[in-house]
Amino acid sequence: MEQLLYGILGVYFLLGGVLIALVNRGKDATYRKNSWVKYFVYLVLINALFIAILWNKQYFHYAGLVIMAFGLYEIFRNMLSTGKYPIGLISLLLFSVLAFPFYHFTLLDRPWLFYTLFLTTVFDAFSQLSGQLFGKRKILPGISPNKTLEGTIGGVLFAVATSVMIRGLIETTLAGAIFLSLGLAAAAFFGDLLASLAKRKFGIKDFSQLIPGHGGFLDRFDSLLATGSFVYIYFSLSFL
Repeated sequence: MEQLLYGILGVYFLLGGVLIALVNRGKDATYRKNSWVKYFVYLVLINALFIAILWNKQYFHYAGLVIMAFGLYEIFRNMLSTGKYPIGLISLLLFSVLAFPFYHFTLLDRPWLFYTLFLTTVFDAFSQLSGQLFGKRKILPGISPNKTLEGTIGGVLFAVATSVMIRGLIETTLAGAIFLSLGLAAAAFFGDLLASLAKRKFGIKDFSQLIPGHGGFLDRFDSLLATGSFVYIYFSLSFL
């Protein structure tokens, strides 16, 4: 099953590269360079997380701790640098609400880690690419100006199709695969939206510049924090 996952992931990354090339047509050299840097850094980060799960899931747990630690640092850093303490404290509260279930998510069995990371990656990547290619109708321009209805629909469709293809990984039914993928897509969407709202309130473009082409850890992993929390809650309720 893991070989199938990597096969699908490889096809998706190749497709992503083709779509980026299409998006880059007619763009200036700086835009093209930045988009390819973002693509290859994303490729490295996602593969590193998949390899961590495959090699020893404990390493993914450590990676989760790193993500949470840097996320906490970025919120504190921006709160202190901007002097906007109310939004900083609210951001810390929301981050803590997500961090608790996310921490427990990183301790789940390997199939659930694979599945969640896979679906989050698919939704993130194809919602962005679909938006860049076909996006016209802004959803919430005052909060997340690049988020479009067409992009979100594209991300959801790819997430649902992928969930159906790999549902054997977590031994769920067709209906279960569709439900989970829709829940994950919703969690990823709102995780990204919360991060975008916090940035607008802080008056910043990115939480930091620690990850080339992506900004900070919260810029890159906001969706994963939300989807991991959703999956842990779903997993816990399913076994009550």
